[in-house]
Amino acid sequence: MCKKIVIAIISDLRNQDDFQDILSRFEEKNYTIHLFNDEKNELSIPILPSLVQYVLEQEKEIATRVVLLSNIWECVFAWYRCYNGLVNDFVYFIDQEAPLSSVREMEHGQFYRQLYMFNSIENEQLSGKIYLTMTSANYRAMAPYLLCNNRYIYFRDFENFEYHSSSSKAFVCKTYQYQFEEFTFESSLHPQPANYETVRFSAQFQESKLEINERFFQLLDANHEFAAYFCLFIYRMDGVDINTKTKVIHQLFDHICTMNAEVKEKVYRQITECLETNSDFGERVYFMSLLVKLHLDSNLLEKMMNVLLKDEEYLPYHYAFLINLLFYKSKDHIRTYDNFIVDMIKELNRLTEYYRDRLMLPGSVSRKPKRIAILVGQLLERLHSPTLLTLNYATHLRQYCPEYEIKIFVEDFFLFSNEEYIFPHMYYSFQSKLCESVHQEFLNGFGVDIYYSDPAKDRTNRLREDIEAIIDFEPEVLLVIGNGVTLPGNILYNYYPIIHLSLGDITQSEHADLYLGGADTEKTQTEYRRYGINKERLYCRHSVGTVFPVSYGHKERKDYGLEEQDFVMVTVGNRLNTELGQDFIDMLTGYLYEQAQAKWVICGQTELPLIHDDHQELLDQKKIIFIEYEDDLPALYRISDVYVDPLRQGGGYSGAMAMNEGIPVLTMQGSHVALFVGKEDSFSDLEAYKNELQRLQKDKTYYASRGQLMKERLHKEFSFEKTVKELRDFFAKAEEQFLKRKGEA
Repeated sequence: MCKKIVIAIISDLRNQDDFQDILSRFEEKNYTIHLFNDEKNELSIPILPSLVQYVLEQEKEIATRVVLLSNIWECVFAWYRCYNGLVNDFVYFIDQEAPLSSVREMEHGQFYRQLYMFNSIENEQLSGKIYLTMTSANYRAMAPYLLCNNRYIYFRDFENFEYHSSSSKAFVCKTYQYQFEEFTFESSLHPQPANYETVRFSAQFQESKLEINERFFQLLDANHEFAAYFCLFIYRMDGVDINTKTKVIHQLFDHICTMNAEVKEKVYRQITECLETNSDFGERVYFMSLLVKLHLDSNLLEKMMNVLLKDEEYLPYHYAFLINLLFYKSKDHIRTYDNFIVDMIKELNRLTEYYRDRLMLPGSVSRKPKRIAILVGQLLERLHSPTLLTLNYATHLRQYCPEYEIKIFVEDFFLFSNEEYIFPHMYYSFQSKLCESVHQEFLNGFGVDIYYSDPAKDRTNRLREDIEAIIDFEPEVLLVIGNGVTLPGNILYNYYPIIHLSLGDITQSEHADLYLGGADTEKTQTEYRRYGINKERLYCRHSVGTVFPVSYGHKERKDYGLEEQDFVMVTVGNRLNTELGQDFIDMLTGYLYEQAQAKWVICGQTELPLIHDDHQELLDQKKIIFIEYEDDLPALYRISDVYVDPLRQGGGYSGAMAMNEGIPVLTMQGSHVALFVGKEDSFSDLEAYKNELQRLQKDKTYYASRGQLMKERLHKEFSFEKTVKELRDFFAKAEEQFLKRKGEA
């Protein structure tokens, strides 16, 4: 019968429980334990062969696996070199504190230091690696040693220990030359060693250097087990500025992101364990933002939200991270959870109260009739749909109601104050004021002013300045367009009637008298219940007017590799990688396979895994064409035959633009595009959707009538004259609600 043996050598052991757990794991795998306690700290490097021989003589069976386990790091690391083939495996148990051994103080201590510091190790032959019991509680004890001189390549995580391995190692008799002396390490267990090796140490001690360079990353590919701990250690390094540390950690994470899913999952687990056991708010949001980049299916979004909700000390840093959670959902596609909207509302309410208490607002404000303050998150180029919508609301209110005074207040909520940049994976936009000339050109002659928030100021002073500007304008009503996470709008809830106009998503703010959107009331109330929004909200459906940019461009089908006889389907969106579902793609690709002349142009993406992984044939045949960006969508629509829209909460404006160009638009009931097309002309199932495609392709008369019908509906139902008329009614309704809650009705 074959034996498996563990020789455990301890000295001044501090973490008794974890060490016993390691021994128990070996016992469960049928290893026999021989425990030696170096109580007097008398252990020497050359004693190992005698100790192994003593243990083997105690056993009646032949030992096929001998494991050396110790908490004395100098001994384990030195033995790994000079007695590499004497045992099968070396395991270093990382104690709470590295024990003080006598190795460095014994005779020839400077030579032994050369061994355990791995000087000139690259010049010798070694088999296997040292296993480390690295955890979130002890990684800081070993990380600097491993990082310096890339020593980590000689180590493995004990989690990967192979208990049933039967690999054998040949004993090599080592001789080391150091300062005109030779040190030979022999064993009576191997009187005829497999080989002899001589290693020469330089006279000058090799310094420990931490160099994160190309060589480091080359080695990391095959030695990635401690990458997570390296990131955490570098973050906590003293004497290094945060920008330098972040640059290195970003490089590490970018490299980790190129590795396989198993590696990324281990990094995720190790970092989250560390964050949960011993970290402050700053470290948690810092690394959680980076974990987003791993793109794993996890509950990370909920973890991040809980960090915010449980924290009371660092509220001034919350808003930037909260806004980025929205980006992590939409851009990085991390999985959401059932209570996300409710938790967003809770956190926004906390921040609203926090800043309101610090701003020392007046007891009352003046409101002038027919003054409307429009509060928006950002105002960019004209092709930016929310920007175009806001500017059109302002100009058409002035056109149809010249007695109204309108002023736009731009919050720039995607730009953060300097002190809020405490996490590295951060989304932000450029400053709205940089587009001021575009806005002024659009508003020229309408008498509409714009106020731009100053992101150079700290959050509190920025809010104070923004709110004072609104108060100074003395608005009758505050109209918030598209920004459901506005702080100024929430803080001013006690002073003004507030209307929230949603551009698609559920508005997270509870600080409004009236909520507007394109969806019907019953559906919206169902959505409220679905997301756990219990507070009663007064919601009204609102017909958003449409005005499209003038297109002077001319495009030809050959510009995109299309033939004149092709039946061209087009889909537009910048979030199509999440909006195009498997069923919809299967239906459309099936249609492409069936119809020789059918082509599908996808604008706003360069790649979709569901297509590139499964339909390379269609890509090779140019039946699916990707366009990263198109600045003249009307011109693209004029060379297309039909707009094909999936079931999604977005894309309404691009679909309406296609209707304006007179091409049929196909969409599913419940999508935003269906708000423009109408429920009666939307589809409840994909089979009917596909049948409509076939009819449009084959019946030219029917095709022309459908395109004309949609263009007429758009101009009739979604004119700005109708929009402004509705708005005037909504202003009155919001005033009524405001007076009710103020007890003045």
